[in-house]
Amino acid sequence: MYICICNAVTENEIRDAVRNHKINGGSEELKRVRYISNKCGICAKSVREIINEELQVAFEQQTEAVNNG
Repeated sequence: MYICICNAVTENEIRDAVRNHKINGGSEELKRVRYISNKCGICAKSVREIINEELQVAFEQQTEAVNNG
């Protein structure tokens, strides 16, 4: 599904960018990777939610690895 219509960026592309580029902050970091939210800004909230979801998954995986390690 397209999240950023202005730049034709999909939800999967955002998730992949977070996973592969170790983005740990906000949409400003993601903008540098994919130029998201740099035009109309309507997608900014959705981008932030996706980033937060991916960061939560990464945190849970790291916590599980530590607990099982």
